[in-house]
Amino acid sequence: DPLHRKIDMLRSIPNLRKVSMSPWIQLDEASEKVAADYVFSYKPNPAFLATDQWRPELVRDNLKAVLSRTKRNRREIILKDVSTIRGDARRLDDWARVAMELVQAV
Repeated sequence: DPLHRKIDMLRSIPNLRKVSMSPWIQLDEASEKVAADYVFSYKPNPAFLATDQWRPELVRDNLKAVLSRTKRNRREIILKDVSTIRGDARRLDDWARVAMELVQAV
């Protein structure tokens, strides 16, 4: 469920520290509403790992855009709901390497 439309409602929850953000949110709106008030817990689209041809540059482009557009937030990135990697465990290693390179460059 894209929570970017529900941030005002979530603010009424005492002691809320983190808001989980799916790949289907309106990223700029979510970033603005969450601000630095909560951890922006981004869940990237795992479909990048399931393509016929492995293209780590798609992961890089996506994560780079997310990191650029969420600079105002305290954020974490959690890859979840991975249903297939097409039998290629290297894809997970590559994803983690790309993510680490990008967050270390920020």
